[in-house]
Amino acid sequence: MTLEALFEDLEASLESSCPITAAQITAKANHLSVIARNQMRFSLVAPILAKDFVVGLDEQTADWLCILKSQIAELRFSSEADASLPTTRTRSLTLGQFLAEMPMPISIALKTAQPAVRFASIVAVADGLLFLRAQSEQFVAISIDSIEFFRIIETADKNELQEWRAR
Repeated sequence: MTLEALFEDLEASLESSCPITAAQITAKANHLSVIARNQMRFSLVAPILAKDFVVGLDEQTADWLCILKSQIAELRFSSEADASLPTTRTRSLTLGQFLAEMPMPISIALKTAQPAVRFASIVAVADGLLFLRAQSEQFVAISIDSIEFFRIIETADKNELQEWRAR
């Protein structure tokens, strides 16, 4: 084989595989490995990529896990053998819009810059703030941008999570 023929074969193979789009990558994946900036690792099935966050069912806890994109160091897309799992979907909602659609209260386990995960209930969402009722029954507001991740433990309407999952 001549050098010219070798380059022609190489060009032909590159043309058939490029350009690869983000939609092509996500369309085949039903599993998402997440490495957070703080080096925590999560494994999500049936993932949804939204405007400023990622959400999916955590394989370890079977809770919905939400992670702000600003807290993500790396995402790895893969296809698990279970064909019944939905592939990665995209949504144009922000985290604030997503939460505002859900009936309140929403019980969560929340991780912010504080060293420990804390448990609270989201009672309202407005102007980039989550209004929480802590276990002490005290009300606190935190910035959505300060969240590293949170798990949705329970909602006022358990069917709401199933409906959102099916969208």
